[in-house]
Amino acid sequence: MVSTQFHARVKVFRTDNGGEYVNNTLASFFRAQCIIHQTTTSFTPQPNSVSERKNCQLLEVARSLMLDMSVPHHLWGHAVLYAAYLINRTPSRVLDFKTPHDVFGDHISPVLVSKLPPKVFGCVAYVHVYFHQRSKLDPCALRCIFIGYSSTQKDYKCYHLSTQKSLGLENDVFEDIALRQETTCRTEASGQSPIYEDETCGPYEEMTDRLLELNWSPMFGDEAGALSDEMTGHTKASDQSPVS
Repeated sequence: MVSTQFHARVKVFRTDNGGEYVNNTLASFFRAQCIIHQTTTSFTPQPNSVSERKNCQLLEVARSLMLDMSVPHHLWGHAVLYAAYLINRTPSRVLDFKTPHDVFGDHISPVLVSKLPPKVFGCVAYVHVYFHQRSKLDPCALRCIFIGYSSTQKDYKCYHLSTQKSLGLENDVFEDIALRQETTCRTEASGQSPIYEDETCGPYEEMTDRLLELNWSPMFGDEAGALSDEMTGHTKASDQSPVS
C-alpha cells in the first residue's frame, strides 16, 4: 500500500521484540522485500519514545471519547481509529499550528481523504432501512451509535447495539447525545441501573428530565401549600355558575 498509494518504499522497519513482529513469516517477507528489520533493546522502550508517546496519546483520546459518550468497551478499536482521525486533523504547535494531514499533503498527495463533516463519536445516529428490507409496520430507521468513517465507502460507520452489526450511513441524521447515558431516567437516587439499548423512559421520567434541563426546581413546604391553595381557589371560582 505504501508503494502504490504514496509512491514510496519502506526501507527500515523498527519495532519492539513482540512475537507479532519477530517471527519467521515476517522475517521471510522482509527478506523478499529487501527491508531491514530493526528491534529495540529488551525492556528498554526509551529509544522508541516517539512511538510510545504517540500510543499513549491515542489511548488517552480514545478513552476520553468512550467515557464521554458511554460507549461499550468492545468498540475500543473504532475509538482508536477515530482518535487517530481527530489527531491528524488537529493543529499542532510543533507543526506551526498546521495539521499533520496538511503537512503530509505538502509532500505527497493522499489518495483517500474523507470529506464528510465531523461528528461526535458515540452520538445517536439513525440508519435508514430501505423499503425492501422491512415490512409496512417496521420502523423506517434504526437507532445506532456513530463509531467512525468507512475506509472503503463514502459513508459513516454506525453500530446497532441490539443486532451488534456495523451499518453504513450517508445522510446527516445525527443527534449529539449519548445513546447510553449514565443519567438516563435519573436512576442514581433510586440505586437502579441506567436504562440501555432499546429501553425507553416513561412519561414521568421524560417530564422530569425536561424540567431539569430548564433549571426547574421543585417547591416544598409553604411554597407548595400556597400554590395548592391558590389553585384550589381558582378551581372553586370556575365551578360557580354565572350571576344572572
